[in-house]
Amino acid sequence: MEKQEKNKTEQNPMPLGMILDHAREDMTKSVVALQQKYGLPASLLDVILTGVLSEVREMKCMEYRQLKEGEKSRNRFGAAEI
Repeated sequence: MEKQEKNKTEQNPMPLGMILDHAREDMTKSVVALQQKYGLPASLLDVILTGVLSEVREMKCMEYRQLKEGEKSRNRFGAAEI
């Protein structure tokens, strides 16, 4: 049965917007669960999430940098082959 589900996913991939909606919903549920677990008021939750967002932005910058470096090295090797 797992193969059938996998084939369906490969044939009809979920639209990016739907993936983002599901991910956001999961993240919201996690944040609310942690807020309740630690008894955090929204004001402190805001401080924590601001820090998390900063870390995510750093991760994004690193990903972009790696992609750009990969493109540069591909261009160098591609040019050398010609």
